[in-house]
Amino acid sequence: AMMTGNIIGFGVALAEGNMSEAKFRLSLLGSFFSGTICARSLQSRSLCKDNKHHKVVAPLAFGMFAIADRIPENHKKKLVLL
Repeated sequence: AMMTGNIIGFGVALAEGNMSEAKFRLSLLGSFFSGTICARSLQSRSLCKDNKHHKVVAPLAFGMFAIADRIPENHKKKLVLL
């Protein structure tokens, strides 16, 4: 549910031919899915069966999304070029 807006924004940017915005949205989606894969791999290990890893993963994810929301639009285009 959190990524629905970014998926739609990616599709709209792609349809409009705005490649820098499409790349930015795609990078957000890639970051989300790679973070999900990392969290699932931690969760599947026997050391993390008691869900203690959520105390680390959840604040990190929250922080990353908070930082991404605070980035001004003109700087987002520079980040896409990285």
